[in-house]
Formats: sequence, C-alpha cells, structure tokens
Amino acid sequence: MEIATANLRSASPVDSDWRNQYRAEFERLACADEYPCIYVKQAYEKHHLTFHYVDDAYRAADRQEALAAFKHYVADVLATPEERTAAMKILLIVVNSDPLEDGHEALAWDLLNDFVRHDDIPWPAHLTRNPEDADWAYCFQGQRIFVNISSPEHQLRRSRNLGRHLVLVLQLRDGIDCIAPPDSKGDVIRSFIRKRIDAYDGVPVSPDLATHGQGENRDWKQFWLGDRETVMQGKCPFHVPAGK
Repeated sequence: MEIATANLRSASPVDSDWRNQYRAEFERLACADEYPCIYVKQAYEKHHLTFHYVDDAYRAADRQEALAAFKHYVADVLATPEERTAAMKILLIVVNSDPLEDGHEALAWDLLNDFVRHDDIPWPAHLTRNPEDADWAYCFQGQRIFVNISSPEHQLRRSRNLGRHLVLVLQLRDGIDCIAPPDSKGDVIRSFIRKRIDAYDGVPVSPDLATHGQGENRDWKQFWLGDRETVMQGKCPFHVPAGK
C-alpha cells in the first residue's frame, strides 16, 4: 500500500525515550482521582487501552504504521466477544509533538482524512456522509468511530490535554453507546461526567457537547473543542473521498 506524501515533511531524528516518558505522563494525568472521565482510568487499569506512537507525523511510513494500528484496533474490538470489554477498548495514537511546526488541530484532521483516504473498506452505504447531520459519525473499517483530540494547545480545557503530545483518542461509537446510551440512562452518565469536566477545566463545559443523533449534535465539533466558550462555526474539515 502506498500513502501519498504530499504536504509531508521529515522531522529531525527523535529519541525513542519520549514514548516511555509520555506513558508515565498519561498515567499521572488520566489516572488521577480528579480526571473527569472515570472510564479512562478503569480501561487503563484493566489493560484495555492500546497506545500507538508516531515518531514523525509527516513521514509516510509512520502514517502507514498508524493506519495499520487503527485497522488492528477495530479488528480486535470486533473480535472481542464480551460486549462490555469491547466497549472499553480504546486506541490512543500519540504523535510526537516536539518537532511539529503546524497547529495540532490541522494535523489531527489531516490524519483523520488520511486514514479514510486509505481505508480499504468503503464508507457504509446506510450511514450519512453529511457531517451536519445529527447522526453523522466518522467511519473507518466500516465502523462508526468517536474521536477525542487531546493536545497541550488546550490550555484551559484541561480535560482535552493529556500531556505534551498530540493524542487521537479513538473509540467505537457502539462502545460509547454501550457505556452511555443515547437515552435517559446515558443522560445520567453524561451529566455526571460533564459536572466533573466543569470542575476540572478552566472554562465552562463546551456548548458543542451533545448527545449523538439528537437535536443540534454535530459529532465533528466535539472532536477538537479548543478553549473557546462558544459554538464552533465554519465547515467540517473532514471530507469523505470520492469513490469511498
């Protein structure tokens, strides 16, 4: 498989120690009692989190490896027979941010577009391609995926800052719906988590946080929340490639 190298740059050589350093940093942040999402700590302690490290986000070979890790993650979740265990499996694509020149938000969306551009399974025909639909979801390997983009560029929204590197936190939408379904039971869980977010962050809970498939929900606006306190404006940076 060949990945397009347009707009890719080669960073300087990196020290692999950054991976171990990040793992310790992640544990310190995400496993702290005050971290809002208690499910992340539970998943980490049960060894349901998979970390894939990207040394150079502008190197084609590194992107190919990240693509393979994403495919493996989806296959692993689908092969897990116990629903609750499958629901708690999460992939973290950790991008070495020390040599980065561009903003993290733009790079994250570039990676998400690249993954689908090289996906060998077409976008499911029964799922909307329009990100302005309330039930739209990012799709990869035929599965709906929720994406949490964490970055040190989130200075006030600490719940979206998992340390010094850019991190794409990927989870099957079916897994999220298993833990916090789009109903009254799930509303209780979402309210609990969002109260913890409100106490943890330096800004109010984002108005873009909503319930998938309902009302004004736009999943893509929840991927990168930034430090803003207003609803995100503009168009979705993700596009389903022609022929997918």
